[in-house]
Amino acid sequence: MKNGFYSIHIHMLDGVRGRDSGVFVLRNGVLIGGGPYFWSVGSYTVGQGDMEGRPAHQSAHAVC
Repeated sequence: MKNGFYSIHIHMLDGVRGRDSGVFVLRNGVLIGGGPYFWSVGSYTVGQGDMEGRPAHQSAHAVC
């Protein structure tokens, strides 16, 4: 995976109806990003055909 600016689309898989979209900057193992309802800062690793992100801090805003 190259360093860059990525668009993401999230769909909840735990039975909760919800989705979100946002952007992430990936640079040398560090990820920073978010959207209108969340943000995350952390790290990532790239393996053989997959990527694993590890948010160190996340924040989500409740929508009423």
